Amino acid sequence: MSDVLVILLPFVGLLAVVVFLRLRSKGAFEVKTPDIVLAAVPVGLWLLASGRIESLSVGDLTIKAFQAAAAEPAGADAQPLGGALPVETMRADVKGAVTRIPDLLAHRTQALTFHLGAHGYEPWAVQQYFDQLTVGPDLQWVVIDDAEGRFWGLADARTLESATRSQQFSMDEFVRHLNEGGPADREWLAHNLPGFVPADEALAAGATRQEALQRFGKTPGDVLPALDADGRLRGLVRRDTLVTSLLADVTARLDAHR
Repeated sequence: MSDVLVILLPFVGLLAVVVFLRLRSKGAFEVKTPDIVLAAVPVGLWLLASGRIESLSVGDLTIKAFQAAAAEPAGADAQPLGGALPVETMRADVKGAVTRIPDLLAHRTQALTFHLGAHGYEPWAVQQYFDQLTVGPDLQWVVIDDAEGRFWGLADARTLESATRSQQFSMDEFVRHLNEGGPADREWLAHNLPGFVPADEALAAGATRQEALQRFGKTPGDVLPALDADGRLRGLVRRDTLVTSLLADVTARLDAHR
């Protein structure tokens, strides 16, 4: 209920201002249907995101702009890493020797990429990466790929580092399951890694904004991985960026009908 109120209150407030201006101007202040539609945009976005509607009508105007804008690739005006699905650019680096840590700090690395079944990760070295890269604000994500380089999962790097320090699990455990990468290891990682987003919840290549909104409506997280046609991670789609992009697109389409 609180989410509904947050969405509806701005709309109700705007309508109250419109009615007040029309009364004060004795009808001179004209309110057109597109103006009301624009005020309803946040409500429509919430309804679309929660899957409650597929279209919305106000008076004699069907908001086809919602459907058209939602059918566009998710985040169409963001900077993609490549391909059609627009995502937030994310600098990701494969973990190597600890001598690379200064370079990763200098390049403001946002994510560390690990490969399942690599058999070469050392707990003390991985701990060094987390200890040094989480001092600053840049490192946010742990990306895990399968042996073929396809995206397998995403986790919160900073919470993972805190979990090892609070002994929820040890860095040795985390690294051992990465190195082995078998079915039981994958199950452990999926269950224990904080903020884990598996590949089957990621946005496939060509996913529309509406599909992304519906996916966000089913997850508590604010970030979804975006994949390319080969199942590799291209970047991230953020909930707030997606809604802002959709809102701007809908507004532009409705302005064209004025």
